[in-house]
Amino acid sequence: MKDTAVPGLSTETRRGFIVLGLPAQISWQNYAGIREEVSRALSLACAGARGTRRGGVVVDFGDAVLLDAAGLVLMARAETRAQLLGCPLRAVVPALSAHVRRALHLTGLDRLVPVFADVASATAAPVPEAAPGRSTPRTSSTRSARCTRGTPVSPRRRPPRPS
Repeated sequence: MKDTAVPGLSTETRRGFIVLGLPAQISWQNYAGIREEVSRALSLACAGARGTRRGGVVVDFGDAVLLDAAGLVLMARAETRAQLLGCPLRAVVPALSAHVRRALHLTGLDRLVPVFADVASATAAPVPEAAPGRSTPRTSSTRSARCTRGTPVSPRRRPPRPS
């Protein structure tokens, strides 16, 4: 089995949320290890004793210096898994990480995953209640993800290309 330990990846619990501190470099080289930790955290956050559950998962990009396509694919897949499990997923992108915030915005991931400026505000914000008949709590700013090979599909239709 491949070793998936990722240097710089930290896990802690705050106010019922599992907080994953991502390493400085998020690339294809450490993608598998980060993906496993995110999946594990989502499973743990959703596994509550008899109807109780933790607050969810917070992915902290605070130390991220390098974010390539692997990090964006990671977030898209994590959001899809969180939706399937009915588990809240949040991202932390400090003001100093403008490149990460811009990448999340350009790909539309900031509309799928709520983005906060720090871990304290991400863990302090209440988790929305699930609507009747819906397993996943949502706010008006989120929508379901339709992913094709890890890339979110734009909700707008693209005009046909000229022949």
